[in-house]
Amino acid sequence: METKRIINPRRLKIAREEKKLNQKDLAEKIGKAQSAISYIEMGRNNTSEQDIEKLSKILGVTVDYLTGVTIEGGPKLDHIRMTELESDKLKIDDRWVETYNRLKNLKIIEFDADFADENGLPRVNLSLVLSKKSPVPGSWIPLLESLGGNLDYIYSNRHPIIKFNKSRKVSNPEELAFNIRALQKNIEEDTKMLNHLLNQLLPTTQ
Repeated sequence: METKRIINPRRLKIAREEKKLNQKDLAEKIGKAQSAISYIEMGRNNTSEQDIEKLSKILGVTVDYLTGVTIEGGPKLDHIRMTELESDKLKIDDRWVETYNRLKNLKIIEFDADFADENGLPRVNLSLVLSKKSPVPGSWIPLLESLGGNLDYIYSNRHPIIKFNKSRKVSNPEELAFNIRALQKNIEEDTKMLNHLLNQLLPTTQ
């Protein structure tokens, strides 16, 4: 099954700034409105393969760099920015694995082997990614979206981790009940996380 490639928002912004282009200038070069580039850099994008190719050529970077597959093929960054980029990719990898494990906890993904087979992934590679012994290929990131994984969370750390598709038609009462329970559990987990963050940010009142 062919997977859709998604632009890494931070990579696009770095490459654009290296070319000294603002969002409007870059958008015009691919025949789009400025909002199209703005949405991508905010992590809200559904860019076509054709536009990804156009952007990579205009910015002088590879598609694999732009979609987060590799840190190679990007602009000539200084050491500090390259280190930041590597760190950013590690965080994205961690959030992908966290999202995958959350989907498993919710029983949306039941078996790693089935997930790998259904998406045409080598089982060994998936095992290495889940054990954090191998980076997450950029082409794998969109695979979690149809299952409820939030790409905004994976790319940009924007909650929630899971977003259920409200337009999905559910005719089986048992399936509907399962989805409601899964959503409830997701809300509880995110509430705990938000409370933890609040406790860190706000001083304890006596």
